[in-house]
Amino acid sequence: MELKQLIARVNRATPNLPPGSIGTNDIIDLLNEGQLNLANMSHKTALKKYELEDGYDAVPFPEDKLKIVNVYWSEDKRKLEAGAGSVPDSGEWATEPRIYYMMSSAIMLRPVPRTGDSVYVEYIPKPVPMEEDGDEPELDGADEYIVAYALHRLHLEGNSPGADTWDRERARALALFLETHDQEYQAPFKILPLW
Repeated sequence: MELKQLIARVNRATPNLPPGSIGTNDIIDLLNEGQLNLANMSHKTALKKYELEDGYDAVPFPEDKLKIVNVYWSEDKRKLEAGAGSVPDSGEWATEPRIYYMMSSAIMLRPVPRTGDSVYVEYIPKPVPMEEDGDEPELDGADEYIVAYALHRLHLEGNSPGADTWDRERARALALFLETHDQEYQAPFKILPLW
């Protein structure tokens, strides 16, 4: 469904609010917020590979990162542990890192790797925001959820009794989306029964 159709659906079910309290841009923001929320819950990940040089310990975040899931080291993808707290000063050098730390715009590896190798960052990508009338949600089947999400928020902010109804509708749409998403993802991996 295109953005203009999603906006029209939200407008039809918007609670009675004072004139001028909610505009089209507010609805677009709520629809995009719902899309971000759904992307985070879908656990649909992407994998980005970075080649590092000897002694290099910083890996930039992927440009479309919503959430980092895992960080792996080298071709056999050994999972690194997430470190807690601030990044320790690393006078220690090792052949390969064991821990990673999340900084404001980069991932820091510790101990600093002594050899160049590959770092793989598994992350949940941020969906492209809808801005133009013809834009559609990036996640297939997201329409019902993001409309229910926007309406729940509008009813909640307007202290409307419809907030509970739209919260249930949002939960139903989420369950349906996740079930469909899981089936599509798992279908190629199902094991055929033995006769």
